Amino acid sequence: MVRLLVFFALLAFVLPVFAADEAQAPEMVSLEGKHIILKLKADEMKCLDDAEAWLADLDRAYEALADLVGRVPYDGEKITVLSVDEYPGGWAVAGNPILWYSKYITSTINDSINKGDCSFGITHEISHDFDLGYGPSYGNLWWWDTEFWANFKNDYTYETNKSVVYLDGYRCDYGKPGGMRVTDIYLMQAAKKDTVDRMLKGGWLGDAFHHKFAEIVKQVGWEPMKKVFRWYFTLSPEERQVDLLCNRSLFIHAIEEQSGVNISEQFIDWGFSHLTVADGAAEDAKEIGRMFRAKKWSVDIVERPIYAAPGEKVTVQVDVLEQDPVYFEKGLGTHPRSEIVYNLDGKYKTFESLIGIAGKANAEIRSGSVGFELIADGKRIYSSPVLKGGGMYRHVKQDISGVKELKLVTNDGGNGIYGDGCAWVDTKVIDANGKVTYLSDLKPVSVKQEYGELSPDADLDGNQLMFLYNPCKKPVKVVGRLNGKTFEFRHGSQPETYEYTFDGFSKGKHYVWLTINVDDDPITQHELVTIIVKDKE
Repeated sequence: MVRLLVFFALLAFVLPVFAADEAQAPEMVSLEGKHIILKLKADEMKCLDDAEAWLADLDRAYEALADLVGRVPYDGEKITVLSVDEYPGGWAVAGNPILWYSKYITSTINDSINKGDCSFGITHEISHDFDLGYGPSYGNLWWWDTEFWANFKNDYTYETNKSVVYLDGYRCDYGKPGGMRVTDIYLMQAAKKDTVDRMLKGGWLGDAFHHKFAEIVKQVGWEPMKKVFRWYFTLSPEERQVDLLCNRSLFIHAIEEQSGVNISEQFIDWGFSHLTVADGAAEDAKEIGRMFRAKKWSVDIVERPIYAAPGEKVTVQVDVLEQDPVYFEKGLGTHPRSEIVYNLDGKYKTFESLIGIAGKANAEIRSGSVGFELIADGKRIYSSPVLKGGGMYRHVKQDISGVKELKLVTNDGGNGIYGDGCAWVDTKVIDANGKVTYLSDLKPVSVKQEYGELSPDADLDGNQLMFLYNPCKKPVKVVGRLNGKTFEFRHGSQPETYEYTFDGFSKGKHYVWLTINVDDDPITQHELVTIIVKDKE
């Protein structure tokens, strides 16, 4: 039975007279269900027309998630949804307790929950808790995108419980046959976005990926999904994936094994980065996972999408890199958005550095995207492309003759600072006589960064600076397909680079499908490149 517990904050001591007018803690009300506890301010709880009915909805959501995943978080301890006055970092933030920003609670209750909505936002955060931790070391073996999983798992919740969900002004009634579903909204949102959104190897995969995954569920049902979740818990630490693309590809292969339906080809045709193995190279998904984990190379499309004018030549460049960690003694571990300022007093001629997202954790999960800039006496002298996670790096060499103030800047790559731990590695200034001075040995004039503190000669975690990739020295074959024709990419100017130049495109979007093989490895990586042709502005 749901129990309603009203409690008041008690003073542990008698306040002095001069403090008697200080604001008292707000009265809180706790409503306890089978799996979920609501702990809101009294005036927030009063806004709920039927608090027990909504709590019962949340309990049913918990039970559906447990049925899908096969386990429960926090060893079965009830999850508290707690009203907080201080901004927790979002509308609400998962954990136990789930921190719900009080600023939005009353309006959410009045605008949706009191209309029968189970609350997309709160069920989203409960679903986050059913990720069971983030990353392989925490047992969350299927994870590659937390936001995707929090939403996708709730597809099962809403279907199972015949829920009503309000999202982006739409009402989704799962008890109404043929009615709108959340995945229909995702499809509409995805249609407004560029093709590039569906091709990212890391970060938020977005609405289009979710909608396509829902299409797979329509084909195979939820039972194979349940089996795959449970199968992941049988994997040993040595069989778990530490790479986002490998993890996603393995999940798809595991669904194939449980359902008997070939869905890899569908994901490739849809344009998602995907790994496959040669026929006969593996007997089951577990063997495929071991092969993925042992893979020693990776692929990055340098520019995606590629923009051009009608008739303009277009070069598609592919970097193929070996995963062979390289460690460095010197450098600056930092985090966007950051500015590191040095007074050079015009003493140096050359600046050199390796730049990228460094560190073991970033190399493993390949999260983050960062841009690097050099500002010399107020003038930008270098700006990098956005560098993705996974340890890929670039070499920077700039003339700084006469420069008095040098500012090293990092930005978030345009998508927030999550997973953006990065570094200026082996960073040095060289004078006219060839004398080398490492910047980590100099005291900066000032340091600003949005997260963490500057780490001389170490990454943000205090570990030795490391990049995962080296130029690939093995034979590489990159084959493209466009309008039914195939062609092989040529070796580029850099050891790890392969490229092909197209010309004569008309206006519109053109899709180039790539298959990449390294040496005699039975693993093939599939990529899609979008070439967008329009008049120059």
